[in-house]
Amino acid sequence: MDKMLQSPDADITIKNDGATILEQMDVDNQIGKVMVELSPSQDYEIASRTWNSSHSSCTRVSKIAVDHLEKIAHKFDISATNIEPLVQTCMTTLSSKIVNRCKRSLAEIAVMAVADLERKDVNLA
Repeated sequence: MDKMLQSPDADITIKNDGATILEQMDVDNQIGKVMVELSPSQDYEIASRTWNSSHSSCTRVSKIAVDHLEKIAHKFDISATNIEPLVQTCMTTLSSKIVNRCKRSLAEIAVMAVADLERKDVNLA
């Protein structure tokens, strides 16, 4: 749940992380200061335990997901004369109102800029 904070100089900040909120507070009380200092370590410890206990579950779920994706994947050949599958894939990522009118041209430019058709590789890095 988001929380809205207003600083003394009227700056507004919206956060949903308790530790971050506590860090931004001006705390005079000694016990309050200890709580502020402990909060990040508590978040880390809880997240660490949650991740460690669910790590094997995540591994199993990941394997199931990869197996399913391999079953439903469509393989296609690409070449200098057949870039259509790459263009179609690229077009699915272009969906803003501004780009929509020239989506195909931009997809073709993007594919030609990053595709190494001889190696059959697309480097999006």
